[in-house]
Amino acid sequence: MQAIVVGCGKVGSLLARLLVEHGDDVAAVDEDASAFERLGSGFNGETIHGKGVDVDVLRAAGAETSDALVAVTSNDNVNLVAAQVAKEIFHVPVVLCRVHDERREQIYRSRGMETISPTRLTAQQMMRRLVAGTTLVQGLPTGYVWKDVTVGPSLADRTVEEAEKALGARVLFAYRGGEIHLATSGLRIALRDVLATVLPTAAAARPGR
Repeated sequence: MQAIVVGCGKVGSLLARLLVEHGDDVAAVDEDASAFERLGSGFNGETIHGKGVDVDVLRAAGAETSDALVAVTSNDNVNLVAAQVAKEIFHVPVVLCRVHDERREQIYRSRGMETISPTRLTAQQMMRRLVAGTTLVQGLPTGYVWKDVTVGPSLADRTVEEAEKALGARVLFAYRGGEIHLATSGLRIALRDVLATVLPTAAAARPGR
């Protein structure tokens, strides 16, 4: 795979190193040349000094032939623009964009971006620890798995109890519009909610789950 990592901070440099170790062709892009020091002496990918939103910089990084681009700078707006340039100008097949402000996720997704919000993921993991009483390291007891379910028309406007019966799983909380709602009795599920559920491994493997 040929990949571009825009932003050579802690996450970007680690991702670039992991991709190289995996055997992929990687170009790391950052406007701060000193950021490339995080890659270490063993990094055999390419480093491109420049702004990740600049068309010429991305072209120099190989955007015209790249399979993927990941935008992980510390600036959400820079990530969005870099992702848009990659997707709309260079037609990179896979474009991932980090979004610190989880409220912007829907805006980014409406523009065709695949987003990852560390803010949302951290909050979800902590809620799972607090609500389910399991440790973050060990996770669930053997035989159980987490499963995030995006609510479609068939589940919309149902109560938590009705959703649990339909899914065959316990619903812990619903993530809605940047907020987490505990799955208390009577809570109604809304369209496009993301439900954090837990269910036995065997049930998770069944078709339609």
